[in-house]
Amino acid sequence: MSGLLVVRAEPGPAIPEAEFNDWYDTEHVPDRIPLPCFHSSSRWTSETPGPPTHLALYDLATPESIDDPAHLALMKNPSEREVSIMSRIALMDGRAYELHEPVYPPRAGAGYDVTKPGPYATFIEFDVPPELADEFERWYVGEHIPMLAKIPQWVRTRWFVLKVARVWGNDETLMAQYGEGKVPKYLAIHEYAEAGAEETEEFKAAVDTPWSKEILAKVTGFQMRVWKLSRSWERT
Repeated sequence: MSGLLVVRAEPGPAIPEAEFNDWYDTEHVPDRIPLPCFHSSSRWTSETPGPPTHLALYDLATPESIDDPAHLALMKNPSEREVSIMSRIALMDGRAYELHEPVYPPRAGAGYDVTKPGPYATFIEFDVPPELADEFERWYVGEHIPMLAKIPQWVRTRWFVLKVARVWGNDETLMAQYGEGKVPKYLAIHEYAEAGAEETEEFKAAVDTPWSKEILAKVTGFQMRVWKLSRSWERT
């Protein structure tokens, strides 16, 4: 699987939390998991203050799978409940990414279970100047991820390149923060078994090397958010 669909959501005051979660867990995700282009999914809640407060991840065959005919047919024929939710929701921010190679192996190796991701995930979004791209990759794969892998809570790290960004909703303030041209090109997802990885000595060491300081000083559009796993699904 080389694709990942990341959907951030903010229900807003017009949708009670219980209604939003019931729709997502009993209809929205279950309708997508049987499609051939979707392989697994997970839902997360934000540990970082401020919206968006909800996140869904879908492992895709490819980033282009979001426009698979079966998925498009599902989107064009929504249920009455989905129409109601979408007419009231504050924000739905969907982004399709392509997995960046090489992939650093997870701590469990081949035993990693996609239905049991690290229950905490730190999302790092950023842009890299074109002239820095090659050096950034050498640093990231050759130094940074190996040092992060020494964190006791570390489970897995993947990074992705943005291919598609689509946003919709009813909160004009939130909508203004997202959309085309406002989403960083790169996304790194660091999974951890416990919260607080950023407070460990291993993490501090990983961002304090001379090479790290040089690279991070040139990165732009940096955004960081921590998420906690709610539940996961896998196609059967």
